[in-house]
Amino acid sequence: MDCIIAMRSQTYAAKGGRLLQKAGIPYKIVGIDPSLTRHGCAHGLQIPVLRCGEARVVLEKHHLAYGDVLGGG
Repeated sequence: MDCIIAMRSQTYAAKGGRLLQKAGIPYKIVGIDPSLTRHGCAHGLQIPVLRCGEARVVLEKHHLAYGDVLGGG
């Protein structure tokens, strides 16, 4: 099972992906329906649900803003 961390753009998703890769967290950049998030984010990082909290910490540590977390975390 995975969670998806919504990102404000494809560029932010790519930046987030690079940070997660450096931290050894597997991810996949995915498109999401903007109606599923409060801020209308259309891209996200799909991450194993057990690593979702860790991924959020990595993004926050590097001051990379993200939106809603779908499916856990």
